[in-house]
Amino acid sequence: MKMNQMVKRSLAVLLAVFMVVMAAACGNNDNNSGNNANSSGNSEAAGSEEKVSLNMWTWHPSPEVWEPILNKFYEKYPNIKVNVSVYPSLDYQQKVPIALTTGEDIDIVGVQATAFAAQIEPYLEPMDGLMKEYVGADWETKYDASSIEQARKITEEFVTAPVGSAGAMVIYYNMGILKELGLEAPQTYEDLKEIASVLKEKKPDVMPMAIGGKEGWTLDEVVLSLLGQQTDLYNDIRYNQASFNTPEYVQAIQDFKQMFEDGVMTEDVMDLDYSRSLEVFSNGQAAMFVQGTWESYLLSEPIRADKQIALEDVGLMAFPAVSGEGTPSIRSFIDIGLGVTQTSEHKKEAMDFIRFMTLEEGADMLGDQFIVVPSKVGYTPQAETLTSDEAKASYERMVELVQNPSADRNNLSSLSAIIGSELQRVILSGQDIETTVKNIQSEFETGKYN
Repeated sequence: MKMNQMVKRSLAVLLAVFMVVMAAACGNNDNNSGNNANSSGNSEAAGSEEKVSLNMWTWHPSPEVWEPILNKFYEKYPNIKVNVSVYPSLDYQQKVPIALTTGEDIDIVGVQATAFAAQIEPYLEPMDGLMKEYVGADWETKYDASSIEQARKITEEFVTAPVGSAGAMVIYYNMGILKELGLEAPQTYEDLKEIASVLKEKKPDVMPMAIGGKEGWTLDEVVLSLLGQQTDLYNDIRYNQASFNTPEYVQAIQDFKQMFEDGVMTEDVMDLDYSRSLEVFSNGQAAMFVQGTWESYLLSEPIRADKQIALEDVGLMAFPAVSGEGTPSIRSFIDIGLGVTQTSEHKKEAMDFIRFMTLEEGADMLGDQFIVVPSKVGYTPQAETLTSDEAKASYERMVELVQNPSADRNNLSSLSAIIGSELQRVILSGQDIETTVKNIQSEFETGKYN
């Protein structure tokens, strides 16, 4: 009996040592594989007050975006140092749960509004109490209402402070090409058909609409945008496992197919991936481009110049109704959220940083780079970022769309790719819509996506 107890104790000690070594190894590997965006700041701590160091892990935005944001933060909070580690999205989804489980020294985490959020929820501090203590009793009035509503949806408890949202899909259009053709900015589906028709006659080498059709998820996004003009069915599918096999979804695919039949989209888009479709539009080889609002920097002349995109002027619109009457709309959702770990010993300082990123200059800096539509109430981009009337009107249109979505863009990514493959068959192989919807519903009913 005593021997068994000694063996058990020895095994327990060995296991504890093993876990410590593994945690340390994980930390070392993370430091080597992540990209750090850590600036020392422009000022040292006042007097003899000790500087607090925070560790933050995220996947977005990139390190070069973080550097000026951190410098601005240090001007306002000189006694706080933030070590930001940025990982590729898929690596991030794998690393963070392990790091939180093994007690990695992390104070703040970027929260993706996917199943990832629910996975790490047990390790995050409830946000209601933190907001009341460090932002104020009226904190909810300082954020866009839809952002708070969405943040409360992604986990059982509210553990995510919303930084900003993005939506899909929108149509970007090249005003330089349209003016050259004697056309106005499009508003209706008939306008899109006219653009395609005039291009075919006068500029046959210019694609009417570029989209990364080779990556099927983009096609799924278009169909869901068309669906949202009539109904919020997607939310019922996403949260309640409702059926795709409805007249509204069938009509959305029919409208999608109609765009190819009318020449608004051509089969050439099926050879384009995301990067190539953006390149085609940026080079003036397409009059229009379909992607999410995360590409809305295209509206900004100074940012286009910085990226060496030689387009005269760019506008943005939602997909118009293809058939019947519908309200042009997009699906949107929180694109960046921030959470405080339960193990953090510096919750006040962590909330100082979250307040800066959601309600102060940090939020403004992300907005001015068009990375997200900030969740803070009252944000407006700097005047120099939007120089044309078309760009200004398009930005206002985008904000209205993002803040008033037809449904949540809370995607089931793996299902989206499968749906995209079915939609490719509709266009390239002539697969009938009834079979397409049946295949999609059958896949959904496998239970993999609940």
